[in-house]
Amino acid sequence: WQDAELPGIGIDPASVAKRIEGRANALVLEHGAGDYQHGLPMLDALSTALIVRALRELGWSITAGERVEPDTLREQLGIRPSHDRLLRRMLAILAEDGILAADDDGFVVLATPPDADVEKQAADLVASAPGIRAETMMTLRCGLQLPSVLRGADPLEVLFPGGSTDEMTALY
Repeated sequence: WQDAELPGIGIDPASVAKRIEGRANALVLEHGAGDYQHGLPMLDALSTALIVRALRELGWSITAGERVEPDTLREQLGIRPSHDRLLRRMLAILAEDGILAADDDGFVVLATPPDADVEKQAADLVASAPGIRAETMMTLRCGLQLPSVLRGADPLEVLFPGGSTDEMTALY
């Protein structure tokens, strides 16, 4: 893969933005995207809670003041090396949310995250933003299976249980 400049197509992005700016709110309402504006931060919070739950289920207490290195943590928790990038992204998400802070080649736990009732969190999210029910339920179902996937379970079986595309179809 190499980044490359796009050939000029004669469209000024600023003029396009100006033309759609006035219609944006109407389009949000017309297409039911308001739940996304409201619900996506809540979906992010659910994702963080699921990451914390998964790491704890695998054996990490996530205690304030603790310092961890991703490779060591991966080995201690029995996470497959093929999921190293995923683990690092999960740790970066926890850092974005103020639970961890990057420190040289590792992370320091800034705050011990609370145990969350992820099922209740998902139910509250669906009640508050029903337009993102499919995304919420998919996130919950996959997040609950995250520990087994990190240790080698088939992620495709998690996404498509029994080969079914029913839940995935609701996203599209």
